[in-house]
Amino acid sequence: MSETVTLTWPAVVGATNYDIQRSTNHESGFSTIGNSTTATYEDDPGLGTFCYRIIAKNSCGSASASAASCIQVAACQDANVFSGDGIGDL
Repeated sequence: MSETVTLTWPAVVGATNYDIQRSTNHESGFSTIGNSTTATYEDDPGLGTFCYRIIAKNSCGSASASAASCIQVAACQDANVFSGDGIGDL
């Protein structure tokens, strides 16, 4: 059984896509795990504590990364995270 983390965030005006980053530390070690053209993303990271942040992008470049939001994923639990507005405008 997979433990799915569903990320959602407010769409950024002018953004054409978003990079999704994950780390096990809320301050460092983030790597890009995917990209989305909508303000939602599903991840199957396994079990443990994971931190996510979002980077809004368009043809002019990238915004600053959002603040990290962390969640502990346990067996038999679907998790939802990222209902905040921590994304910088482009």
